[in-house]
This record gives sequence, structure tokens and C-alpha cells, in this order.
Amino acid sequence: MREQSHEKRQRTALREVLSGISQDHVRQQTPVSFPVKIPGLGEALCLRVFRVIVGKRIVCLGQADAGKMIVKLYLARHGARSHWRRSERGCKAFVEKGVPAPGVLFSGYLPEHGVYALVLEYLEGGTRVDRSLEAIHDNADRGAVLDALVAALAHHHARGILQQDLHLGNFMIREGGIYSLDGDQVRSGSRPVGRKGSFRNLARLLASLPTVSGPAGDARITAYAGARGWEISGRETRWIEKEARRIRDRKLGEYLDKVYRSKDPFVARSDKDGFSVHDRRHEDVSLSAILEAAGQLSRSRRAADVPGYSRVLVNGKDMLVWPSTGFGPLLLRRLWPAARVWKKALMLGRLGVETLQPVALVGRRKGLLQWDCSVFFKPAPGIPLKELMTYGSLSHQDTEQIAENLADAFSLLGGMGIVMDRVDPEEFLVSGDRIVILGLDAAQRGSPGGRRRQSRALRAFLSQPGVSPAVRKIFIDQFTGRGLI
Repeated sequence: MREQSHEKRQRTALREVLSGISQDHVRQQTPVSFPVKIPGLGEALCLRVFRVIVGKRIVCLGQADAGKMIVKLYLARHGARSHWRRSERGCKAFVEKGVPAPGVLFSGYLPEHGVYALVLEYLEGGTRVDRSLEAIHDNADRGAVLDALVAALAHHHARGILQQDLHLGNFMIREGGIYSLDGDQVRSGSRPVGRKGSFRNLARLLASLPTVSGPAGDARITAYAGARGWEISGRETRWIEKEARRIRDRKLGEYLDKVYRSKDPFVARSDKDGFSVHDRRHEDVSLSAILEAAGQLSRSRRAADVPGYSRVLVNGKDMLVWPSTGFGPLLLRRLWPAARVWKKALMLGRLGVETLQPVALVGRRKGLLQWDCSVFFKPAPGIPLKELMTYGSLSHQDTEQIAENLADAFSLLGGMGIVMDRVDPEEFLVSGDRIVILGLDAAQRGSPGGRRRQSRALRAFLSQPGVSPAVRKIFIDQFTGRGLI
């Protein structure tokens, strides 16, 4: 009886520790320290959290006498066993089918802790594909990584494996190879996956990439077909791209549905005097400091170098603020200009488009049915495009590169169904080989006649005074070659 009571206390103690772990531990890399006894491996001390699904699953880095390991704990009150079993089958299928993946060190129930556990090999020297791509700005180098990724997916399919949870964070680059990290949604068959199933699964992967159509999308599909040794028709390519756009739009809609609500990573608050939404991925800028800055913000104090924005200091950090006025009852706040800019910034960031990082949306009552609204952004480094175009300080080669990068940016937006109603060279920054969009209110998604309006805006952009005929010709050639004008 005493042993049972001790075991129950141990279970309760671990569950209390696990219940206090949230996604904030992942975002802020907050260290943890709790032991888990694993048969055959001894006691593993969990030191860092990699992933959390609150109340269901925790993935952490463990350290034992045998070395580092990945410890997955399944703790849902209902369904823990089925989730563990499904993940175990998927991870073992990778290894059995010759797909590069972490080996399984232990899998089973831990009665002392009252949880199921799956312990995997820790892969030293690897980098997740999403983080690797963030550090690569050269388009050719990025394309090489993505081609290797779709070739790895073709390797899966050729061995009868379908991984349904296809996002870049579930793959790792290590020693020149691509490793698969998550077996939670894996199906394994005795035969290679057929064309239709393969193309549908490829579309899932492409949906997690910024560009699913055009030259970049075609290149990924061609790389996949080459890895399978298949000829692919134009009709099949168009079907894959259409399916990828459908999946991406659905996932984007699910994400945007929570950008005004208290659903991780957002915290929303409202009362009769105002409202706010804070993105908790930016904990280095506290919401209380943002609210204080919003109360002191003067709409007449604009940043001379960034049209339409004000500059403020929040927690000692330089921030840009996009201010506007909202009219009507609070329940209409999603329709107000600031709320739309907030949503567009999050949408573009989600799609991989370079823009300012939105931190918070704040609204404060100004009068009867009138509100002062502000979107707070972290500024981006760069030089305004207008300076580079009008001062003539660039070489012919640099001008060509900037024109190409800008055309790439518009093509990327067009591939996502987004157009710019206004193209002001002061609202674009050139940061290395990146184009950063500042004029967020000009971005329109799914707008009827949007391409015609963007074409007119681009022609007006090219007709601005102070631009030499030689520079104008370079931009015209790039825009015409992409079918933008």
C-alpha cells in the first residue's frame, strides 16, 4: 500500500511539472529540469522543450549516461496510448524502409510516471530545414535545398511511405542528407505509392512553401518527378499546383481565424475602453509597455524615413507604429484599417513574404463610437527603394539585381493571389537581396480586377520623376518578362 502511494505521488508530481510547460518554453527556450526513468537507458534529465501540445504531448531534449536523446511523452487523459502507438509505428517504419530518421531507443509505458514514452536518437550536427532556409538568401542555394527535400519525399513514396504532416520543421539537414523527424502521421505500405497518391502528398509539401506555382513551383515538381524517374505532363503539374494552393489556402484560413483571438500565440483582451492583441512570439516587447506607448502616441509624429508610420521607443526598443482611426461599435473592429493591416502583415509573414514583423494591435476609445488604433511593428533594416532608384549611385549590375528581386517579390505575391493596389518606391526597402514591403494597406488578396490595378500601379511607379531612362528600362524589362505589365 505504501509503495502504491509513493508511485501515485511520483505520477502526480511529474504531471504537475508537465502541466506547467507551455509553448512559451519553446519560444523563449526556457530551460527545464525534470527526470524521467527509462528502462534500459536509466534516468534521463529533460533539459529543453522542443515542442508542446498542451495536455497531450511534450517533446524534449534528454540527457542520460548514454548521452543525449529525444524524449517524447504522451500524457493525454484520453488517447495517449493510441497517439504513442501511431508515432511508434511511423518512426519504426522510417528505419525499416531505409528512410534516414532517428533510431528508436525505447518505446512503451512508464508505470512509475503514468505516461507513454517514445525515446529517439539525438542527431548531432543537424539543422531543421525551415531554420536552414531562413539563413539562406541566395535563390539558387534555397532551390537546391528544396530540390533535395522533394527528392527525399520521392524516396519516401518509392518505399511505400506516406507522411501526412508535411511541413519544413519535420525535416532536418544533416551531413548533406535529409532526415525525417516525425512519425506521428505516417502510413506505410508494402508497395510504392502510385502517381495520384504521390502527387496529392507532394501537394501537401508544396503547400508549406511560399511559392507553389510559376517557375519555382514547376522546378520543385520537376525535381520530384526526376527523383521518381517519371515523365510528368503539363496537366499533372497544373493539378498539383492547384491542389497545393487549395491546401495552403485552407491552412492559411485556419491560422488567420485566430489572429484576433486568445489562441496561441496570440493573447487578446478587450473592455469598454479598448482592445489589444499581442503576438507572444515577441515577448521581448511587453504588452504593458506597448499599451503605455499607445496612450502617449501622437498621430502627428510620423517617421520621416518611413511614410505612414510613427517611431516610438517601447522597452528601450525602436518600433514603428501604423496609426489609424476606427469608427463604430467595438464588435466591428475587424473591419477597421488597423485591424486589416495587422492581419495582412501576419498573412504575408506566414506566406514567407518579407515585411515588418507585427507585434501588437491596440485600440483605445477616443470618443463616442470613435477609436484610436495602432499596429506596432519591429522595424526591418534596409534602404528605401526610392533612394536607390533616383540617386543613381548603383551600378548597372546592382540595378538589374534589385529590379529582378522586386519582380520576384511581385511574382511571389501573384502566385499567392495577392496584388498591390499601390506601388510607392518609398514603401519598399532593399535589404541585401531581399525586398521588404512596408505599404501593407496596399496588399489585396483575391481582389477582382486586382492584376489590372497592380499593372497600372507599376506603370505609375516606373513613370515617377527622377528616374533615369536607363534605370527605367531595366525595371520595365524585368516586369515585362514576368508578365506584370
